[in-house]
Amino acid sequence: MMNAYSPDLSMLFDSPSNKRLTALCFIVGVGLAILLSACSSGGAAPATELSLESPTPEIQYIIVTATPQPSPTASPTISPTPEASPPASATRTPAPVATAGSATVTAVPADAPAIPGRFDVYLGEPDDNNRQVLRWVDTDSGESITEILIVTDDGQAVRGGDTVYYLAPGTRQPMQANTAGAVQTLEFAAPPPSSTDYELLPAANGAYLAWLVVEDLTFRILVADAQGDVVTTAAEGAMAEGESISLVRLANDGQRVFYERRPDGITYQSIFRERYALFLADLVTGRALRLPGEPACGEVFVCDAHISPDGSVLVRTLPPSVSSAPIIVTNLDSNSVILQQAPTDVPSGAAYNVGYPLFTPGGELVYVLAFGAPGLESFRLMRSNLSNGQQQIVANLGSERHRPLGWAGDGVTLLTTREPAFYDTWQINIETGALRQIAGMRWLGTITQAPTESAAP
Repeated sequence: MMNAYSPDLSMLFDSPSNKRLTALCFIVGVGLAILLSACSSGGAAPATELSLESPTPEIQYIIVTATPQPSPTASPTISPTPEASPPASATRTPAPVATAGSATVTAVPADAPAIPGRFDVYLGEPDDNNRQVLRWVDTDSGESITEILIVTDDGQAVRGGDTVYYLAPGTRQPMQANTAGAVQTLEFAAPPPSSTDYELLPAANGAYLAWLVVEDLTFRILVADAQGDVVTTAAEGAMAEGESISLVRLANDGQRVFYERRPDGITYQSIFRERYALFLADLVTGRALRLPGEPACGEVFVCDAHISPDGSVLVRTLPPSVSSAPIIVTNLDSNSVILQQAPTDVPSGAAYNVGYPLFTPGGELVYVLAFGAPGLESFRLMRSNLSNGQQQIVANLGSERHRPLGWAGDGVTLLTTREPAFYDTWQINIETGALRQIAGMRWLGTITQAPTESAAP
């Protein structure tokens, strides 16, 4: 990170005959500045010291600087629901980087009302005590509005609508935080004491919640509105010994829940998200069924999958050993394949894999291509037109694996984070391929919080 004041000193040493004279003048000038500062303030203020290698070996230079300030970043304007049509708004100008280390945290009453406005939400990396900064940044001013410290069970948090959710450590009690930083327990969705596994998943728009409860060798998936007024069992049943179940997607209308079932003994590992057999619990029909063609990756493999927020379209990226055209896009309403293709621009003879598929606001598909020897892969962000199947390289990512997070309001700026386990945010323009880091925390999404009834005019 650059200091707030970082002068270019090379011009001082352009002439070898002036090296010592220039150095001496520089030291005298710095000394006078320190002396004058001490006289005017009654004492020397704490300073950051930076030791530079001197062009003349026997002389060392000490530069007294102000406390370093954050580097600039762009505060993205993101559509409320990822992959939705973005609002007609321009990409924001740079604002201070969101870094967890500079947090100013205050206690917030649990009943504090939500602060109205539009905010980007960021999650920081766990510190030595497993505490993480959760920060709300105003999208208009770029200023941090709310910061709280949370401790989660797994280091993760997820945004649904205008709320951030996470699981408390140990108990895995579901917690929710509003824009004021007020944290409450979701009592209606709490796991029973006898549960052996538990997950919580909000719909992208935040209108509904789904949660999974495993007790011994049985499971239940429940769905409720965000307030918990009506709770419905979406699916339940027996599990085999060693089998695991996880939630994948809750549709925005709360009527369809997608989940994964994985038998014991699946040892294949992917560098992307790992999904085995996908199931759908339909609350309208009351039926829970395995999706056609699942397990799409094969009986012994796992591979990535992505489902659109409305639950209508599925993308599977299969292992190349299973299919020569491993990218499959399926319309789940009609059970028809929209597109099946192989990635282009793979170096000749190179092993490859594909994953992290995501739909664009314009109805296209982006995904990440990995090629090269295991552990030494290079990565590319690819773009595919679902209408004609044409593909292009968006950006060469080198050895860094970027996972897509969502879209900026201009519809062409993709927000990503590096995996595994990086807590940062990058933006990639899918038209130009321009790539840069914009935050030292992981972006969870954008919240638009309407005024409460008491706060409304």
